[in-house]
Amino acid sequence: MNVSAFVDSAVRDRVVIFGSLPPDGRDLDLLVRAPERAALAEALTAAGFLQRGNVWALFKGSSVESIELVSAADWKLRSGEVDALYEHARPIGGLQHVARPAPHHALLIAAGRFARDGGLSSKLRARIRAAVEEDRSAWTTGETRAAAWGAERAFEALRSAYEEPGTEPLGRGPRVERLRALVRRPTVVAFSGLDGSGKSTQARALQNTLERLDFEVAVFWTRLTYDPVLDVVANPVKAALRRRDSAGAQTEQRPHQRSEVLTQAWTTVVALANVSTQRRAARGLSGRGRVVIFDRSALDSVVQLRHKYGEQRRFAFQSGLIRKLSPRATAAFLLDVEPETALARKPDDFDLDELTAQARLYRTEAPRLGVVRLDGELPPEELSEEIARQVWRALD
Repeated sequence: MNVSAFVDSAVRDRVVIFGSLPPDGRDLDLLVRAPERAALAEALTAAGFLQRGNVWALFKGSSVESIELVSAADWKLRSGEVDALYEHARPIGGLQHVARPAPHHALLIAAGRFARDGGLSSKLRARIRAAVEEDRSAWTTGETRAAAWGAERAFEALRSAYEEPGTEPLGRGPRVERLRALVRRPTVVAFSGLDGSGKSTQARALQNTLERLDFEVAVFWTRLTYDPVLDVVANPVKAALRRRDSAGAQTEQRPHQRSEVLTQAWTTVVALANVSTQRRAARGLSGRGRVVIFDRSALDSVVQLRHKYGEQRRFAFQSGLIRKLSPRATAAFLLDVEPETALARKPDDFDLDELTAQARLYRTEAPRLGVVRLDGELPPEELSEEIARQVWRALD
């Protein structure tokens, strides 16, 4: 879809792109007046876009097109300034209604972004450079309009930061906002399923989609028994048991097999280590607009606990620890595939009997953890689109 052309055909009056111009921008940021906003909302809905706040997104396979509609009234400019912004806007290509700001308006818009962000990004610097190269008088013209925009201080600070790299960010507000962001919990999305169910493929696809929607995203892989914390705990225990074995006649069982008490104690350690690793990963990605995608999560941990240490045991206490203490997922998915499919995709990890037992456990435990079961046998692109839609609806 040519989004700019789509927008151009849906409105009867001018709309202004205030972000990156196509095709450089990952989305289309539009400043719109009331009639154009209403027309676009209707057209976007009819075209299958989903709305979340001011942003509209159309998911197709593992890709996404997005448009942000910001009402001109939200900028709280004087009416004459709003009219001038639209009147002086420059047309784009062969489009009739979609336009970009005049150079001096581009600088005023950049000043507002600079004041909010508290710094000058490379992307914002490039926009300023383009505006100044297009019109050498843009700084002077913008300065004369800055008071009417309520942006005198921001405009002056922007020019200083642009012309004198290293200038301190404007004010204290942005710094305070960044500190607040550090204590916000990230959004967690979790994928679970058999080895070969497509978890890593879908995690990467969702990461790509969310990044195109301007989210900061990280993918974290974890597995119940592959945790460095366990080595720190287990090695001294194993050494002590080996010393005891050498002094007395002990069987060649693994430590967790020696007794029910030891099994319960060890699996509790395993559960706590797994929870601790996941919580550290989530804490390291706190902040608004940040998403951590877990490739394996609480459901996989519970399943692997029962599969590895005895399916006949429920390990209710340990499973409860994992459920209660693991980072709470905003959206969690079980990619459900048949054991034969998983074996064909990854023949070296488990045999068919092991995969069959694990599949049974996944299907039993998923409802208890509130995990949405999806058909992992679907074509990857179709599955990616469905996951992206569900996550988009679930995001805060």
